[in-house]
Amino acid sequence: MSEAQGIRASWSQASDGSVTISVTDGGGPTRPRPASPSVTARGGRGLTIIGSLTSAWGVREAELPGAVTVWAVLRAPGG
Repeated sequence: MSEAQGIRASWSQASDGSVTISVTDGGGPTRPRPASPSVTARGGRGLTIIGSLTSAWGVREAELPGAVTVWAVLRAPGG
């Protein structure tokens, strides 16, 4: 995935009402992983927030060379 192609986002809803959201980008020098940034850090909290709001999440290689997909599952209300 080249920079010109940007970011792809998709979602799907399972029969139990849960929603899986996937975001694919061109990747980076390291795989995405939760961090423990300092209080004054400007970034590094995204995956920690995703982990606290979802029932499951993960990272997988995308179809395009170098691209990475981060996915997360949101439970249905009451689920």
